[in-house]
Amino acid sequence: MLFGGGCGRLLGGTPEQMLASLQRLKALPGETWVYCAHEYTWDNLRFCLTVEPDNQALLERVRRCAKLRRQGVPTVPFPLAEELSTNCFLRTDQPSVRAASQRMAMSECNNEIEIFVLLRQKKNTF
Repeated sequence: MLFGGGCGRLLGGTPEQMLASLQRLKALPGETWVYCAHEYTWDNLRFCLTVEPDNQALLERVRRCAKLRRQGVPTVPFPLAEELSTNCFLRTDQPSVRAASQRMAMSECNNEIEIFVLLRQKKNTF
């Protein structure tokens, strides 16, 4: 499940299956619009900021989402291209996300599955 700035909990299936599903979504054209079922964007982006506080695209999206929410306007739908540049769960292949994961784990994260699992665990208690 893809949500604005995040992904669903692992209530069924494995981390490998969820990551594979997210990677299939990543392969879609950036101009694809995502219509997800829940308005979790604000909380998800706040978590992503703990992972990539220097991500300029993320900082801009946080500003836009804050303004929309103050106006009572939903943040959904959104273009996939925006997710690809701001959603840490879609960015497990990025050096900045790998480095943040290693800091969070205080150990080496060797692959995207380990990074994804760590991020999902941290988000579950965020």
